[in-house]
Amino acid sequence: MRFVKTLQLSKLFACAISLIVAAAQAQDFTVVSTGGELQKAQRVAYFKPFEASTGIRVVEDVYNVDLGKIKAMVDSGHSNWDVVEMDGNTMVRS
Repeated sequence: MRFVKTLQLSKLFACAISLIVAAAQAQDFTVVSTGGELQKAQRVAYFKPFEASTGIRVVEDVYNVDLGKIKAMVDSGHSNWDVVEMDGNTMVRS
């Protein structure tokens, strides 16, 4: 079951990156994750291949699931993050 959830999140993550990049047409964009081994795996599986195939630089950042920080960015209208990886429970809370 965990593999299925991971696969679903991976597909969702890939779709989100594609949509944001297409919409923003940016030269780079920032992807935020919780760091550690997960972010290392994302770098190898997604970020580096994406950079190689598109020429768009992926800027990585780390957060500690602090929804207050995300809310402050949204409220101020100035976000430095383009994609935030979070689990379903955190999405519901946000």
